Amino acid sequence: MLATPGVATVWSGPRWLPRLAQTGTLRKPDCAWFSRRVGVGEPAGISTRSWELLGEQTTELGIGAGNLDLMSDLVGSSAARYAEDHTNPFDGPVAAVAAWTQGNARWPGMMSGLLEARLLEALIVVGGARRVLEIGTFTGLGALTMAAALPPDGRVMTLEVDADRAATARRHFDASPYGSRIELIVGDALETIAGLEGSFDLVYIDAWKTDYPAYYDAVLPKLAKRGVLVADNLFLGGAVLGASAEDGTVGIREFAQRVQQDEQMHNVLLTIGDGVMLAWRHPAGAR
Repeated sequence: MLATPGVATVWSGPRWLPRLAQTGTLRKPDCAWFSRRVGVGEPAGISTRSWELLGEQTTELGIGAGNLDLMSDLVGSSAARYAEDHTNPFDGPVAAVAAWTQGNARWPGMMSGLLEARLLEALIVVGGARRVLEIGTFTGLGALTMAAALPPDGRVMTLEVDADRAATARRHFDASPYGSRIELIVGDALETIAGLEGSFDLVYIDAWKTDYPAYYDAVLPKLAKRGVLVADNLFLGGAVLGASAEDGTVGIREFAQRVQQDEQMHNVLLTIGDGVMLAWRHPAGAR
């Protein structure tokens, strides 16, 4: 998800962006995800006011021109659609959260995407995780996805700095049969992490992009011996591939480099969604 206003980033999943690149058109729900500042003229079928709204929203995000070409190169539309069409869709309480977020949240693209959510579920199931730390709750979809994959005694600890978002997520947790497996902590993530005890089998980072390097330093000592760290938005809508010097882009680049150069870790950067980094302790202890 995108969590940092003022950073040159945009991403809403693979379905609509390639369509815009190919056809110059958007459906109404897509309007919250694009801007005239990306360098494409007003698409057919969208009212002038809708297009103006896009400009206002992305002005707040600070999106610059040129991301369209980067993103259309990053994700092939046919491959992306095929991948989502062959991934189990959201269901049950998680589907309800996804629908609420798409219809009500100001920035629904901050929600974990389908592919990322199913990846988190798979990592928990395959790795037998019981204790999970999530940095960046938003409306709660990621936390609920992971909680549903845990055994009954498993726990997700999710951290959210924004009180309003936390209140929304809490309502979603309370409405889910898996909500009792989730502990939501409101406050600064780095301060909270410093006071956490024990180790975590999975750590999911999806919050302020400028703080990714600091999150890495903070959670690494708390990552279980066979734990996995997952970080979202490693492409930042293509911004990391360009010359952007925005704080969020710099933070993501520094994080990626730090993980890559850490001799105690192995890692892989997956090209799903907006780029997902997985990192785990080197089986032999060092490269």
